[in-house]
Amino acid sequence: KTERFSLALAFGADLNQMRKTVQIVQTIYNANYQFATPPPLPTLHAYPGDGFVNLTWDNAAEDAFDPITNTNDFEGYKIYRSTDESFLDPQIIYDAQGIGLLGPGKPLAVYDLDDDVYDYSQISVEGLQFFFGNNTGVEHHFKDTTVINGQRYFYAVTAYDKGIEDLHIYPSESPISVNQTLRGGIILPKNVVIVFPNAQAPGYKPGTYTNLTHKEGYGVGEISLDVPNPDLIPRNHTFELRFKSPPDSIKASTYEMYDITGGATDTVFIGGNDLKALGRGPVGNGMLPLIFVPPKLTPDTLNSGFLPNSHSNLVLQTRASATTTPANAKRPNYPADYLIQFSDQVLDTSIGTSTIPAVPSKFKIIGMPKEGQDFQADFRFYDTDGNQTISKHDEYIEILAKNNDGVRQPVWRVSVDTVYGPKYVNSIFPTVGDNYQLTINVPYNEKDVFSFVTDSSFIDFNKQKSDYAVEKPYVVPNPYMGMASFEQAPYAQTGRGDRRIEFRAIPVNATVRIYTITGELVQTLHHDGGFQNYIAWNMRSKDNLEVAPGLYIFHVETPGSDDYIGKFAIIK
Repeated sequence: KTERFSLALAFGADLNQMRKTVQIVQTIYNANYQFATPPPLPTLHAYPGDGFVNLTWDNAAEDAFDPITNTNDFEGYKIYRSTDESFLDPQIIYDAQGIGLLGPGKPLAVYDLDDDVYDYSQISVEGLQFFFGNNTGVEHHFKDTTVINGQRYFYAVTAYDKGIEDLHIYPSESPISVNQTLRGGIILPKNVVIVFPNAQAPGYKPGTYTNLTHKEGYGVGEISLDVPNPDLIPRNHTFELRFKSPPDSIKASTYEMYDITGGATDTVFIGGNDLKALGRGPVGNGMLPLIFVPPKLTPDTLNSGFLPNSHSNLVLQTRASATTTPANAKRPNYPADYLIQFSDQVLDTSIGTSTIPAVPSKFKIIGMPKEGQDFQADFRFYDTDGNQTISKHDEYIEILAKNNDGVRQPVWRVSVDTVYGPKYVNSIFPTVGDNYQLTINVPYNEKDVFSFVTDSSFIDFNKQKSDYAVEKPYVVPNPYMGMASFEQAPYAQTGRGDRRIEFRAIPVNATVRIYTITGELVQTLHHDGGFQNYIAWNMRSKDNLEVAPGLYIFHVETPGSDDYIGKFAIIK
């Protein structure tokens, strides 16, 4: 016979800590050793500029499922910033006894779902509750305008979940794990970036997009693209924006981006649900789609009206009919535009109800579906003057459509507008040869596809000349007095790191030569690539010796532009 048992060795600084450890172990045992896990790591990108840093991240964490409850428990994102790789700057949060640091620390921003989970968790750890946020809504873009040019910054974006109150499981948050190689290099996880904010190089032109075209479909709305990270945009690529609609609805509920360059179809992102153009959707290849989708189908007042050859002077107005079926619900021969054809003879008979009798009409209605064949539409007609055509302000035509159960229901009500049209006695009623076009605006839906072409960031050398003429190279700090504010400390060590001076407003492919006041060459620096406008110098000579204090001359040589000579001082 085999008996299975579990053994836990509990440790603690005192009896109280021991009891807490035992409670945690018991919770793990009760959950059948299924540990709570945080949502997947977001993939973070950064675009440093002149006095700002743009952060963008994907939405992969939002589809996370908890292994214990098997439910989607994603709740939000937190953003952290530090000047060191260990993220000591934000770690100012201690436990309730003020003993140990708890969690990653104080975030720059918190973006959480707008739901019933907000404020602080009911569960606490070491006397502290987890802060969920204030129902701000989820974002995928953050702009930090409190940075100092030249300073090294580490940014991290973490995703967190709700936790499980019933099992007393504290909310889980993505880790921030920056490591160092044996040779002193830094290994960053995909939710952490390192940046040096500074102005862009002379002649810089950011990546952009062109030819945004409504390639397929008939939906209406507004669409544009914001570009928070132009340096991620690829050159000469073609992208498509597509929409997804629920099975029972016409209107799109989500949108997706694909790279279709060269005939391939590569997914950039899926699950975008910001349909109010709030700028909260996912970012793909540095581009943030801003999409506004109207809430429901509406009459197109600009493109509806009597056709040019009609003689009637009536003004008709259309609104959605009151019905239990939503205007966006899918149904046969819907959505459709309509053509009301008038005559001096009876062409059709309306559908009667218990309150509105069926009457002959000197018009018929032709439905023109957005997809499919034309058909003759059913309608109700409330005729108060008995002339068998629409003519008075209290008369109306109600266009009917069958729902999925085959039941006719009203969708659009057409009536006479006496505010913008003539009075009854001055009206020319519609008759033979008069045709009224009713056009319906349909929100973006799964039939709609938009395409656009991208162009990457580059240096325009003609623009470089004009930019270089406006702003000449300079040194920061000048004079250098023992240290610079953006010098970084060594990894996991005490003391100071390398000294640092920056030559700014330096064009790409430029060469900077540093001389003593007597003309002796000290060091040669090259701006070999990248789009930022600076070259950093560690204040060591070409022989790897620390330079002496004094006055120095620097010479900037740029292909296609005049040379520039400046000076700076080092004071110890």
